[in-house]
Amino acid sequence: MQKEDITPEPINFSEITAGSEAFFDLNSTELGQWIVFADEDLLTESMAKLKEHEDFMDSLVDLPEAKLLEVFKKLEESELIEVLNHAVLDDATYFLETLGEDVTEEIVPKLKRSSKIKQYLNYPKDSCGRSMQTDFFTLPIEFTAKQALNHIQENAGESPIYYLYCLTSTNKLIGVVSLRQLATSKGNIPLDDLVNKDVLSVAPTDDIDEAIEIVRRENFVALPVVSDNNRVLGIIEIDDVLDEIEDQATADIYAQAGLQQMDSVTMAARLSYLNRVPWLIFNLFLAAIASFVISFFEATIAEYTILAILMPIAAALGGNTAVQTLTVVTRGLATGDFNFITYTAAIVKEISVGVALGLTTGLAASLLVYVWKGNYKIGIVLGLSIAINSFVAATLGASIPIILKHFDKDPAVSSGVFVITITDIFSFFSFLSLATLSLKYFV
Repeated sequence: MQKEDITPEPINFSEITAGSEAFFDLNSTELGQWIVFADEDLLTESMAKLKEHEDFMDSLVDLPEAKLLEVFKKLEESELIEVLNHAVLDDATYFLETLGEDVTEEIVPKLKRSSKIKQYLNYPKDSCGRSMQTDFFTLPIEFTAKQALNHIQENAGESPIYYLYCLTSTNKLIGVVSLRQLATSKGNIPLDDLVNKDVLSVAPTDDIDEAIEIVRRENFVALPVVSDNNRVLGIIEIDDVLDEIEDQATADIYAQAGLQQMDSVTMAARLSYLNRVPWLIFNLFLAAIASFVISFFEATIAEYTILAILMPIAAALGGNTAVQTLTVVTRGLATGDFNFITYTAAIVKEISVGVALGLTTGLAASLLVYVWKGNYKIGIVLGLSIAINSFVAATLGASIPIILKHFDKDPAVSSGVFVITITDIFSFFSFLSLATLSLKYFV
């Protein structure tokens, strides 16, 4: 019997009119998609109906930054305040960042949670304090197991219960106990006898990468954020960590392509142009440097035109080696692999791999040129150049991310353009200089 296809039909948002029954049946995620598909004119016409939708505020969280700003500009100040009061603290902080400093300074004092939001905004942008949730469940350390269970039943409400953090009367963190421990222990046992006092935590000013590393390594679903005097300020949930990992991955991909994270298919063409053109001008400048290096060898290329055909091979192999090495080292820095190997050992290992790859591909390139053009002399020049380029590419690809990390720069964002450009320039220089020096003796 053939299995019935139960895959839901995709929603055609262009056919859903604001204010229709189908429109009000959209959930928050679908409504966000409807907003993204709406052009500026339709959005302006539909704002009244949008604000009537019960999921309007919840739909804003996942909007692309450019579209979110477009929606905010169409709201009255009172409506904007309502959105910010409705949002959880970390989302409210994100919304305020999207609005910009001028609007933030004016509107924050008018919010219900202005003091808490100011505290959030005072933490560094990529810190644990910015990602923590302040709604969490705790237990007084003075309780017994039975009292703790009764307290959970009476007061848990909608607070997330991942781990039960036990606190003193002054909110200082003593330890953590599991719900399973409480349920299986004798009722008169004090929490102090059950609690695990070896609790991993982060400070609100710590980089979010610290929390990501702990959650990944320990398989936690939540992590407490504590102050200098060990008072619990909030928790970082696994959902926040996953969102942050996704945001970082997106930011890294965009940065390597010279794009701002707010740039997307939904952004206006004019803004996309303005965001992308500086990177292309910068790349034009770098390409001009490579061309300037090539210009020193015009006479050699004019005499041996085959060099012009083979130059891209030398550059491409060096660039690929650089990218491979760069990716391995950058990923190792991000995932904590360097907890198990020194920087020096990692650089030496990657250089040795690069040299081995260069010798292998250099030999293969020499044979290719001989079979293709019947010229072993040019093949030897290309092979030597590729071997040298691979050594340089591996050295740069392994060391530059580590150097940038040492100076507190993001290696994922900053390394690629430097490593690949320098490798390309050196590839052209080494290939053409070897050809200039060697071919007069070969021919």
